[in-house]
Amino acid sequence: MAAFQQWRSLQAGPDEATCVTCSPVELVALCPDCRSNLSTSRLTSGYYGGEDRAPRAGVRKCTHGGLFDSAAEAWPNEPLLSPLPFRYGMNKDGNNCRFSPHNHLHPTAAAVATDATEAFLRALSSELTAAEFRQLFGIGPSFNLTIDTTSSMEPVIDGVREAVATLLQERQGSAEQPTSFVLVNLNDPVVGAAQTTTDPAAFQQSLANLSVGGGGDCAEPAMAALFQTVSAAEEGSAVILYTNGSAKDAALADSVTALANSKSVTVYPALFGSCSPYDPAYFKVAEQTGGQVFALDPTEASKVGEVLNATARTNSARLLALNFDLAPEPRRTEFVVDATISELVVSISAEISEPAVPGAAAPDAGTPLDALLQAALRGPDGIAIDGATPGARVVELSTGRVLIVAAPAVGSWSLELSGAGRTSVAVTAETPRQLLAVEFVELRGREGHQGLYPIRGMPVTGREADVVVRTSGDAVTARLVFQAPGGEVLGEHELTPVGDPEAVALGTAYFQARVVPPLGAFRALVYGVDAGQNRFQRAFPRGLSGQHLALAFAPTFPVTPGAAATHDILLTNEGEADTFKVTLSEERDYLDMPETQELVLGAGESRVLEVAVRVPRDAEPFRGDTITVGFVSQQNPAANTFAVVQLEVLKTLEVDDDLFPQQLDNCPDTSNPEQLDTDSDGKGDACDPDSDADSVDDDADNCPLVANRDQLDTDRDDLGDACDPDPNCACTLPGSSAWGSEWWLVVVAAAGVWRIGRGGRTRRAGQRP
Repeated sequence: MAAFQQWRSLQAGPDEATCVTCSPVELVALCPDCRSNLSTSRLTSGYYGGEDRAPRAGVRKCTHGGLFDSAAEAWPNEPLLSPLPFRYGMNKDGNNCRFSPHNHLHPTAAAVATDATEAFLRALSSELTAAEFRQLFGIGPSFNLTIDTTSSMEPVIDGVREAVATLLQERQGSAEQPTSFVLVNLNDPVVGAAQTTTDPAAFQQSLANLSVGGGGDCAEPAMAALFQTVSAAEEGSAVILYTNGSAKDAALADSVTALANSKSVTVYPALFGSCSPYDPAYFKVAEQTGGQVFALDPTEASKVGEVLNATARTNSARLLALNFDLAPEPRRTEFVVDATISELVVSISAEISEPAVPGAAAPDAGTPLDALLQAALRGPDGIAIDGATPGARVVELSTGRVLIVAAPAVGSWSLELSGAGRTSVAVTAETPRQLLAVEFVELRGREGHQGLYPIRGMPVTGREADVVVRTSGDAVTARLVFQAPGGEVLGEHELTPVGDPEAVALGTAYFQARVVPPLGAFRALVYGVDAGQNRFQRAFPRGLSGQHLALAFAPTFPVTPGAAATHDILLTNEGEADTFKVTLSEERDYLDMPETQELVLGAGESRVLEVAVRVPRDAEPFRGDTITVGFVSQQNPAANTFAVVQLEVLKTLEVDDDLFPQQLDNCPDTSNPEQLDTDSDGKGDACDPDSDADSVDDDADNCPLVANRDQLDTDRDDLGDACDPDPNCACTLPGSSAWGSEWWLVVVAAAGVWRIGRGGRTRRAGQRP
């Protein structure tokens, strides 16, 4: 409390003037001189018209200023200046004095902010261990497991324990050491709560404590368990699912995908058993989040950790991702390996699933790998890579193969695949050059502060859209290619460099293009050239989907415990009339509406979907809910979009409008900005029935702010001697200058009785003075 009060004392109070009018206009720059308009040395900030509450009448407060601040003072109405709608203020948003009247302080403010941030991080790191510092800022991967604990999974779980122990031992003390762990166990019909920890030993103990039981049928609530795991996982991490059952809640696959893509989480289902490999829900989630499905024998459970150890790393970058039906004739695919790549990982999985070609036969789960696919990876010299190649090793799986090549040669590589059934291919590299973002963006924000922000949901096809590409490294030119999941090119677009050239020198390059997104599922690849004229390629791992349904909504949804509320999502169908299947999922149980419904929208029609929630009164503040709303076109199921809304359950911080947080306010329900507390009992005078602690309530106390338990009143004027300027004479009436301006007299013409009041309190009836 003392520290808070000290901080408050450094701020300019609500009645303290902070700014004066800027000096006359400097004709050279056509800007006012605001270098001396501050009239206080205390901390202050600028009011912004239409967004902040207005300052108190008659108090000259600083304003934000600039072109669009309606609260700021306008320029003098002179002929030379009248066409220019500039306004005074104190913002330091940029170096242009017309937009930022305090632009002269911009470099200083930026430097101070940078130095303060560095000082804060240094001080923080000195108080923490290296591991704690990494955990605090999420430096390092998150390790997330979803495990089926039905009886038939016992040998698989033993293999998982072995794999986790090996992986943690190999990564201990390195940059790849996980900073957090999530474990969710699923059984039928129960999905366990997410167990989260930052302690690797505690995580391994949780694995050791897993007990198996139940089961007997094929279907399990796998998607509900995945939703729990993805909700708890850190952004940018990987989730591994171990199960030998199909998903009885396959309808939730779109919700899992939407949530995972909103957090850049990749899902890798590892399937063990005769029925699970045929469930398309697993393949859908893996393909759209950038993961892979591995249909394995129970004895191979520990190998999954080896695969993930090679592919899901902090500096892993995707070069290529494909999903297609194999054919007897080899299919050749080329990709570029650049000089920044220290390790190459080619993961090939033969998917034991229903083929994309209608009428084609699906291979049995027991079909040998050699009968499913034949693969040949070749470097720039054309020589096939295998386990005997120096620097290369191969991880053989019953339905897949992973080739890991250290220090791969720079140049064009090729991969030839043939066989039966369907395959997924993921080419990953260990490299500092990352494809940081491929974002479809739109112009949003208040007038004068607009910018490009990621769109809600998936891009709308049939119209031009802006896309922003961001890469690490020194890329100078780049080309954006849209591909179908099978690799067919759907569109190519030259990217224009944007942003400050200094950003490229510091290791980040920005590009932009106007494109027409294709309809249905597609992927994005970037081919570029760096400052040394070296070629490179990167793939955006997550699946994209062009569709006709445009979304508009706010991403957060604040409520308080016990509240019922709705959150609006504006839907606009920019295609032909269609029916959309709407699926709602959540981490908690706050939704107050059906979880599935159908929505019919005509061509060009808009409608508002109200997401209704009812938060229990005992809901824990600051533990919100993640609500995912998926929309799937019934005309083209490959065209789908989603909304992810964070429900924030807040604790009421300020209800009495006196600017004191609820936890620190000595009268939390009564406005008292001065926080007066005469008796220092922690309860402010405004809500303390006995302000002076003399055991006489204020309503009956003849000196409510001066302790006088005896209530002595010599002159019988209803003002106790302890606070009476003249206790022996009732000749000075309240309200006169001798009493001070805070006293006032209320005369009640009733039965000849006078009442004296103070500060809004009515005094006891007393004798006429």
